[in-house]
Amino acid sequence: MKLKNIQKYFYIGMAIFIMSCSQDKSDIELGSEELKETNLKSFVDYLQIYSQPTEFGSILIQSNGIASRPDDPSSVVISEKISPEKGKTIQLIDAKRNEINPSQNGKSTVSSKSEYVNIFGNDLSYRAVGRTNKSSTQSMYVPQLINLELSSEVGRAGSVVSWNVDQSNNEGVVLYATYHPLHQADLMLAEQNQDRIVRGIVLPDNQGSYTITTEDLERFPNNSYVEITVARAATTTVDKSTIKAVTKSSTSIQVQR
Repeated sequence: MKLKNIQKYFYIGMAIFIMSCSQDKSDIELGSEELKETNLKSFVDYLQIYSQPTEFGSILIQSNGIASRPDDPSSVVISEKISPEKGKTIQLIDAKRNEINPSQNGKSTVSSKSEYVNIFGNDLSYRAVGRTNKSSTQSMYVPQLINLELSSEVGRAGSVVSWNVDQSNNEGVVLYATYHPLHQADLMLAEQNQDRIVRGIVLPDNQGSYTITTEDLERFPNNSYVEITVARAATTTVDKSTIKAVTKSSTSIQVQR
């Protein structure tokens, strides 16, 4: 399976950590026959789901790791968008039956605690609150944290990207590479290649590796630095609000064709 060519402004930021993309430069190749066989979302599907506006009451659980520190608890953050009128609308309960309450004094907030690491790789219980009758408790699976490894710091055909397999994750793994002109050591190269470039695919979460091909590298400037990212995600809807859980890990390679 080859990386699909995505020329879009695409990122998962630490503060928001949801996938989003701009409306210009939307040259996309689909070719997703293999995805149809596995019932996985396409890369474009992920873009659409995670770029949707966040409604009041929604909660975002995010892990923005780097390959050199895969288990760093400070990389896990929970943000909650609380409605000024309705207040808190979703209650979270972890696998140990402890309530997770990132909000403070009923206001929207971003919270980071070491125990949040334990949310990943487990079922997370939730229910709607703030009503006369509370809803029944339901659960969603939050994928394991990503542990990312590269066979080499140089990106050439045959280089291997590896990650830990999560057999309980049915949503697949998103693998994407990003060239950004502002992240280049060679200023002339950056001047000659000023557009941000992203190529990505979705793979079943049962193989744990991807071998880079010559075609994968052709879209990126030779000798440029490219960020390689592997991500897993899950989402569910509670009334009009959403719970989104995303884990990703990134590292950089230098393209050599």
